[in-house]
Amino acid sequence: MGVFKVVNGLPMGQKAMGSHIVFCEKCDRHRNLFKFKAYIVAKGFSQISGEDFIKTFSFVIKFSTL
Repeated sequence: MGVFKVVNGLPMGQKAMGSHIVFCEKCDRHRNLFKFKAYIVAKGFSQISGEDFIKTFSFVIKFSTL
């Protein structure tokens, strides 16, 4: 589907960050199972401040946008 891009190598001095897959089950309001989902999540706890990242941020959305 063209979601991921395979990379043959990393830039000099860089290291790959680990990841793992989180599986979850989605239920409707009557607690009936209707969907299975899987997420790939980066292991951010293995990063070192100043070496692997400089700034951190979080997306914020206004309620009126919803």
